[in-house]
Amino acid sequence: MPTIAESALPGFDTTVWFGLFAPAGIAPTAVHKVNLAMNAVLASTPVRESFAKLGIEPAGGGAEVLAARVQAEMGKWADLVRVKNIHLDR
Repeated sequence: MPTIAESALPGFDTTVWFGLFAPAGIAPTAVHKVNLAMNAVLASTPVRESFAKLGIEPAGGGAEVLAARVQAEMGKWADLVRVKNIHLDR
């Protein structure tokens, strides 16, 4: 069966992803502490094995990795919204 990119939308590429966010202004030390703990959990064998059974690949990383991902996604979807002239009804 052809992929979406092969059959209808050349260049189409999207994945489901999750990030852990905190309120603006949170202390950098708190972000660092939670990030270290979360990365340790994501690297643990039981979690990796459980995720693998579901087809999930945990990535982990620091706040800068998540910020870069968010920016990339915003750019990708903003282009689509602009090209397709999508508007929200208020």
